[in-house]
Amino acid sequence: MELVPNFREEIRYKFSTRGKTYYREIVYFLAKSEEKEVTLSSEHDKYLWVTRDKALALIRDEAKTVLLKAWRKIVEIEKLTETPSKMDNCSGCHI
Repeated sequence: MELVPNFREEIRYKFSTRGKTYYREIVYFLAKSEEKEVTLSSEHDKYLWVTRDKALALIRDEAKTVLLKAWRKIVEIEKLTETPSKMDNCSGCHI
């Protein structure tokens, strides 16, 4: 796995339960990997491979901004690695 340079997004929020307020911070990193198999840590119990649209439907509003930034970064990286011959063969491609 390789971290994508210059991609780090944070979401900070608070919530209250039973009269006590909790503060949380979520930090997102973007990485690429050739591996399709996932090994989960003890903090996680499942994962999903989904399309961008399905991911947007599954997550809360504040995380949607992070997902869209990650999507734009992926598209940017793919554009940088595209060769002209690949683009020539792409009729009807939309980015």
